[in-house]
Amino acid sequence: MNFLRNLFGKKQPDIQANPAVGTYREDKMSTNQQSQNNILPPITKEYVSKNFSGTLQKPTGPGSSEILEAQKYWNSKNYDEAYKFYCAAIQQGIQKGWLASAHNSLGQIEIMRGNIYDAVNHFIKCLAIPEHDPVHVWASAIRLYSIYDEADRLQEANELKELANAANKRGFAILPTVDNELRTLVHKYIKSR
Repeated sequence: MNFLRNLFGKKQPDIQANPAVGTYREDKMSTNQQSQNNILPPITKEYVSKNFSGTLQKPTGPGSSEILEAQKYWNSKNYDEAYKFYCAAIQQGIQKGWLASAHNSLGQIEIMRGNIYDAVNHFIKCLAIPEHDPVHVWASAIRLYSIYDEADRLQEANELKELANAANKRGFAILPTVDNELRTLVHKYIKSR
């Protein structure tokens, strides 16, 4: 696990509200609500730019064999093995489209494991990669929308929803069960802080 912490940074950094984005209803919330609201990292404008034009090609170069193994394990629902190979592909320096795919998949695995904070960080890292496949933008943004909406970070949630809608070229929809699971997990996460 230290490998992952070194790769992705500290597990629970001190998070301050970003003055450029702010928290939506800060002036109307109690101090306790404000501190709960600041548990999640801020979503900044750089993460919600609508610049996604890439498409995934067969992976080549460093990390390509690892990403193919990760996909194989993902497709067979062996998420623990997929996780290891996605991390190895990232460490090897996989090309940016596949890097976005890896972070999106890692975020989804963290959700399955109940690790909301780590999931959010992976989804944000996915969105921070410019010019990649809109499918991964949508998948990360729609999950972040549910998470930030449930955490009453409404301004950021609305920006994420707009981003997800703009990226949704294929008419995807998040399953209600997935949305409910995300919201339940966020609720538990906030209450535990």
